[in-house]
Amino acid sequence: MATKKDSYWSVLVLASITFNVFAEVAIVKGFSVMLPTLKEQFSTRTWIIGASISIICGFGYVLGKCPLTQL
Repeated sequence: MATKKDSYWSVLVLASITFNVFAEVAIVKGFSVMLPTLKEQFSTRTWIIGASISIICGFGYVLGKCPLTQL
């Protein structure tokens, strides 16, 4: 039985998914590095800044675009 070769579109889809996963991890890692600085600058607690970041990302995912990945 002959096997069917994968098309180039499947490779493109997998590459784009991989890129998106790396971009999301980079955003979360960037915010985790900036969290202590933001906490000191705004003189607030950590959970307030974390909640703000979660709301920004949540609205971005609901709308189909994360505004933080458009950098």
